[in-house]
Amino acid sequence: MRVTALLFFVVGSAGCYGAAWDHTEVPPPPPPPPGALAQYCTYNGANDLGEVNAFLAAQARNGWELVSVGGQQASVYCFRSTARQ
Repeated sequence: MRVTALLFFVVGSAGCYGAAWDHTEVPPPPPPPPGALAQYCTYNGANDLGEVNAFLAAQARNGWELVSVGGQQASVYCFRSTARQ
């Protein structure tokens, strides 16, 4: 039982560690139908404020509103849909 628990711990820790270093940008999902809300989070590795502003402006044009930013190794941006009635 201890070996199995240790194995799950090691495998789970490795997966979480790997996910923390995966900075692949996640494309936004298709816009939801009017009246429905959706959200998504993605990474953006830009360090230049011009690039960040262009990224955020493109998201806004596609109907996504920025609701939070966070992260230490990379910036994680979370958006919600603006298609509300």
